[in-house]
Order: sequence, then structure tokens, then C-alpha cells
Amino acid sequence: MKNAVKYILLLLITSVLINACDKKKTTEITLADLEQYHREAKELIDDERINATINDMSRGLENETPEQQQAWQIYLQNVEITNQYGIDYLLTQKGLNVKILDIIRDLYYFEQQKGSIGTNEYQYLLDQYRVAREDFKFAFMGFEIYKILKLKVDQGYYNRQYNIDPIGCALAVAGTLVTTIGAITVTGGAGLVIWLVSKGISTASVIYSCALS
Repeated sequence: MKNAVKYILLLLITSVLINACDKKKTTEITLADLEQYHREAKELIDDERINATINDMSRGLENETPEQQQAWQIYLQNVEITNQYGIDYLLTQKGLNVKILDIIRDLYYFEQQKGSIGTNEYQYLLDQYRVAREDFKFAFMGFEIYKILKLKVDQGYYNRQYNIDPIGCALAVAGTLVTTIGAITVTGGAGLVIWLVSKGISTASVIYSCALS
């Protein structure tokens, strides 16, 4: 009888291990996945369209739709959380991994030091970060936003009014925007994302780390 029980337990354990391995195989993130996520992020966060939209906004040429106004209210709610508790807290509250910020930093470092991001860099991310697919997707979007905003900070876009911490500001805006994008992409398309990112960048001072005295 004891041997029979042991045999049944062994079968159950073996079954669980096999299922776990099968699940791991179906959910494993590959180099090709990261390349695709990055490519999609670059297509969505189109810097030319964003800069053109920012210019239109500065000239008063943008009339907000109800959909855009709703998206902006969601963004401002997220800004309030970021300002009160920090960007790490906001990401956690929205179900995202705070390591997204580290991935953004690493991507920026790779591009600045090596001029591009390729197989070796993607492999590093896979080895270094055990995060979900959605976290990688949002990290790549955040990275593209981060680049645009940091360039504007470095070029003095905000410096006439604010003494900004460029890294802290760019990360806070990028992180707050990607959490909002996650909330609006269910009903909004690429055009809404472009508009939101453009307005978020052009009004970065609503985030405290972008308005240091």
C-alpha cells in the first residue's frame, strides 16, 4: 500500500514538472520577441510625428477631442500618483514591474555607447531581467519616449523656466506616459498615443522632477 502511494505521488510530481516545463516553453521570451517589441515601439512612438504635434500644440493648432480629453485626465491622475509617491509606486500600482526603469536606462546606455541596439544587447536584457512580456513592451515604448524628452532637456527646451534633473525628469515622464498608454490603447489608436505623448512631453513641468527649483 505504501509503495502504491509513493508511486502515485511520484506520478503527480512528474506531471506537475512536465506541465511547468511545457508552460515555460510556451511563454519563454526570445531574441526575436524583443526585436519585434522594439520595432513596434519605434513605429508607435514616431519622433517626427511627435515633434510635429508638439509644434502644432505650441501654435494653438490642436483642438482636443473628447477622447483626448479623457486620456489627458487619466494621465493627470497618474501624474498625481507619481508626484505624491514616486514613479516606482505608480508602476507597481498599475501592475507593471519597476525594472522597466532599469531596462530604459540600459537601452539608453547601449545606444549612447554603441550607437545601436542589436543581438548582444537584447540577449543581455533577456539574461538580466526576468520580467513579463508586457513589461518589455512598455520598457521599449518608455525608452523611445525617454530619448525624445531627454534630447529636449539637453537642448534647453525647458531650461528657460526650470532647472531640471534630465534623467529623473525623463524617466518620470516616460514611466507615467506608458502607464497611461496601457489604459488608453484598449479604445484608442496610434493617433491618440502620439497626441498623449506629445502633450506629456510639452507639459513635462506638471511632474515635480521636471520642475526643480
